Amino acid sequence: MAAPPRTSDPASADPVSGQAPPLGHAAEPSARTYAALADALPVAACLLDRAGLVAWHNRAFAELLQRPAGQIDGEPFLGWIGRAGEREGFGRAFMGLREREVGTAFAIDAGLVARLGPPAACRVRAVKLDDGGVGLSCLPIAAALSSPEAELGLAITRGLDAIDQGVLLVEADGRVVHCNPAGATLFGGQIVGRNVMELVEGVASTTLLRALAVARGGSWQGELALRRPDGESLPAELSIAAGSGAKVVLIRDLRERRRREFEARVAAQVDRALVSSSDPRRCVAAAAAALGAAVSAHHMVAIVRHGGDQPRWQRWTVAAGALAHEVELDRAPPAGWGVAGVAEVEPDDDDARAAFGALADVRAALRVALRGPSGVVGHLLLGRVQPGPWDARDRGLIATIAGQLGLGVESALLTLATRELAGYQAMVLDQSAVLIDTVDRHGGVVTWNRASAVLLGIPAEQALGRRFGVEVARARDAAVWDELWATLLRDGGVARELVLLDHADRELPLHLEGRLLRRGQDIAGAVLVGLDLRDRRALEQQILRSQKLAAVGLLAAGIAHEINNPLSGVVGYSTLLLERPWEAREPVAVMGDADQLEQVVLNLLSNAVDAMPRGGSVRLALTKQPGGGARLTVADEGHGIPEEIQARIFDPFFSTKEIGKGTGLGLAISYGIVQDHGGDIVVESAPGRGATFTVFLPADGSGAPTTPPAPTKPA
Repeated sequence: MAAPPRTSDPASADPVSGQAPPLGHAAEPSARTYAALADALPVAACLLDRAGLVAWHNRAFAELLQRPAGQIDGEPFLGWIGRAGEREGFGRAFMGLREREVGTAFAIDAGLVARLGPPAACRVRAVKLDDGGVGLSCLPIAAALSSPEAELGLAITRGLDAIDQGVLLVEADGRVVHCNPAGATLFGGQIVGRNVMELVEGVASTTLLRALAVARGGSWQGELALRRPDGESLPAELSIAAGSGAKVVLIRDLRERRRREFEARVAAQVDRALVSSSDPRRCVAAAAAALGAAVSAHHMVAIVRHGGDQPRWQRWTVAAGALAHEVELDRAPPAGWGVAGVAEVEPDDDDARAAFGALADVRAALRVALRGPSGVVGHLLLGRVQPGPWDARDRGLIATIAGQLGLGVESALLTLATRELAGYQAMVLDQSAVLIDTVDRHGGVVTWNRASAVLLGIPAEQALGRRFGVEVARARDAAVWDELWATLLRDGGVARELVLLDHADRELPLHLEGRLLRRGQDIAGAVLVGLDLRDRRALEQQILRSQKLAAVGLLAAGIAHEINNPLSGVVGYSTLLLERPWEAREPVAVMGDADQLEQVVLNLLSNAVDAMPRGGSVRLALTKQPGGGARLTVADEGHGIPEEIQARIFDPFFSTKEIGKGTGLGLAISYGIVQDHGGDIVVESAPGRGATFTVFLPADGSGAPTTPPAPTKPA
């Protein structure tokens, strides 16, 4: 409300045109008329602007302060309040009044400092006007308390005006006879003189009638949907108390409480959505959909930031409450988007289309940055198909929920990165040919790589959770495993060679190393790395056998030199004894030392005879190989050779005969002679079924035989 002008225009002139009204018409009250009326009021009054400066005052106000007009207008009203506590109280009330709605008022007692004499104790009443200014009236307390009835009336008025709830006094016929400023603000207009039933309609009318009837004998309290003069619904809590006179109706506006409850429900829905799925992307999409539904948005798109120093951006489009599309972006959003707060977006903006995709059907859109502990982790766009501005409360809700979504997005991105890293590590471990497993602090298997499944024949689903070395991949010697585990817990690391049993209880020699995994000072588990020793053990045995054969070769050469000399004459004379040699049906010829090959045959025949202490037959067969060379077979009907010692019968000094009946060199020497001729010896035997020794010799005395050897041969 502007200060009334202090002009000298005629009172009958129109305040706009300056012309007198035409004859025959009643003159409209002019601004001069209002100024004259206000100036003539016996109560001191003034107008304050938003800064608290006096913009206008009447004559009674100047008389109260005993100051001329020039010393009042433009001065702060607080300057005429004498006591500091009263100044602080008025200032706090005035600042609060500026943020309230038009018609809101307050009252305070204060002593105003006049130019002469003591301060004038006044009751200062303030009311907010429609132009943002504040109107003041200053009534001396002596006049206000001129009678007990007046004092009581003023006390009641002050109390009603100070209540932030609407207060109505309703007569028995339903007519409103008084309304405090808060009530006038609630209903946005003049309500005094109207019937209280005009504030409700429909089912609420019946409820209010029943409430008024109940209140005749006591009180009633409940919630009703009232109706403002502009047709807007007003949820309110009513408390009706009645006595011998008018009913007192207290009206509490529930819109803010309902709004807070609504926002709390939305926040709870977002929280539940963020943990609704094992897929963090679906969780974020569900949370964005919950927020979009709360603000009547039809289009929800989030762009999120993956990675650290070299980030990549993705677009997650939400449809039907779920993640519909996931697209990689070729560029980052503008850096200016990281500013906190909710911003409007033009649907045809190039940056918006590049980040959020096509927005053809969107008529109004808002964008908000999503922040986590590490900074901006994404942006969310909410679009509507209806044009028009967004409600301020919806914008506030979006800004609030954006904080929750930011934390949810960062958690989702961390989960995705962790899973991606875990998958990559699992892929690397599965490509290793070495047993690499992890166990918890009790020894239960946590991870089981592919090499473990292949070496032990135990799939991961059967191994997880079971104790390594005890329940799965059992150690052949439990005491060895117990000592290994104790050493690992004590020293933090261990390396041992031990034998584990696979799924079929077959032995698997391993070189096993273990290292503890710690979480701070606590043991979290251990990692076990095992190397298959079977190939190395076989190589070691082959090297050992070669060394033994080399020693036998040296011994055999010395013995052969000493024996062959005297035997050469015997052999020559024995040959002469043969009048005619027996001719084979199919001659077989090989290049080699006849004496040495004869020694091989004699050794095999001697062993065959010794294997049949109760007698039996020995069968010799000589055949020509398809590709050249010879195959000699010596088979007996003896007791056979056990499978567990077949791999050792060609070792030097190994013998199954009684002590003194054999040197253990016959087969070892025979094996060396055959290998020197480029051939091989294999044995087939089973207990109780005799033994068959097969000698393969190439035609030219060098190279391997053309026919593959039999299943069993010296290791």
